Amino acid sequence: MAQNRFTQPLKSLNNDIRAFVSFVNTTNRNVCLLWLDYKGKRVRYGDIPPGRGLLINTYVTHPWIAYDAVTSYPLLFNGEMAFFPQEQRDNQVFSEDNRELVSIHIPVYSLYRRCLEVVYLHIRPDVVNAENIPTNIKAILTKMQPVSDFTDYPDFHRMHYENIANIDNMGPPE
Repeated sequence: MAQNRFTQPLKSLNNDIRAFVSFVNTTNRNVCLLWLDYKGKRVRYGDIPPGRGLLINTYVTHPWIAYDAVTSYPLLFNGEMAFFPQEQRDNQVFSEDNRELVSIHIPVYSLYRRCLEVVYLHIRPDVVNAENIPTNIKAILTKMQPVSDFTDYPDFHRMHYENIANIDNMGPPE
């Protein structure tokens, strides 16, 4: 799984060098594609249906993020949480006729962690202790912090990945 390596909010820096990208949704979910503007605010560029692509003319210093349009879970670009266009990569120069191909995909998680996330999404925190759930699972679920505001990208990812790190560090029940 990719870790969040960004210590400050992502934002576009300038519009000096053009970049040409073809984003391809390799998932079975609708993908919401977002550009981060000069203040780090998310600008929605639309949804990409499963198996489809979207051609974007952008700039080298403009970061992009994507998330599942239904669950708001973050998705990855070629294994990374954010995509930074380049004028060229690996000696290949990109143009309108030769765009950089970027795959959008779902992060791969352990079955244990994914099960915890699904339970977390479907059981209200205030009723976890009343449910018929193993004690060690209850302990993990009560430590997870709710993600209530998906409009603040850095906080959403920080909170989401902190929850995930907590789950991964606790490991599956014995």
